[in-house]
Amino acid sequence: MNLYSFLKQINKTAILLLFLFLIAGTLPVSPLNAQTKKYHIRYGLSWHRIVLSDGYGEFLKDRYGAEHVDMVGNYLGFVFKLNPKIGIGARSTSSTGAINYKTLNDESEEFNMIYTSLIATASWYMSPAIEILGGFGFDNLKRKAYGYADARIVTGNLEDNSGKKEVETSGTVFEGQFIYRAFGDRGASTTFGLELAATYTYAAHVIDSSDKRPAYDSRGQPIASTFDLSGLGYTVNFSVDF
Repeated sequence: MNLYSFLKQINKTAILLLFLFLIAGTLPVSPLNAQTKKYHIRYGLSWHRIVLSDGYGEFLKDRYGAEHVDMVGNYLGFVFKLNPKIGIGARSTSSTGAINYKTLNDESEEFNMIYTSLIATASWYMSPAIEILGGFGFDNLKRKAYGYADARIVTGNLEDNSGKKEVETSGTVFEGQFIYRAFGDRGASTTFGLELAATYTYAAHVIDSSDKRPAYDSRGQPIASTFDLSGLGYTVNFSVDF
């Protein structure tokens, strides 16, 4: 993701945060007391499986023989508690995955993916140990692979069709997360905690037929397709409240 794209995501997420502030400010709940910590920061190690089924995923499955792609990474997030039950915040995520395959020359290659997102979040604290989090934001996917962008390779398009090309697409993402605080209470002083979380991500990117690494039909012609990035994932969070 270049700097311009990153700044655009920050601006969009800031607008979403402002919107959440306005909504949360109208909710009739009790205020925070002097002993309640207002800030929650967490760093998480994540795993998310993308099942290759329809659209661009089906093309990757047929081309490389993979059933899924496991994305492994991390995220950093914060929550500002507006009251004992509700908080709003934001988080950024980054993960990588690859499909390993053999070429016709029996050489080992990889289809690489890098996924990043920036999400505005809202949290509901059901109890001191259980938090339900929902979020909406913007994501970016980089794909890096050998291939060709045109069914007819000629001198004029040889550069686009040679070597390993990196292609970017962007979109929107929805997330729902169930977080269980396995260690660390939420007492009056600063506390550290260990959390276990299950996350469902809903995201899909359009891969145009003009993409440098598009899907192809049965005749080898580039076609437009949708890459479904949705799936279930799990995280281990290290957190601090103050």
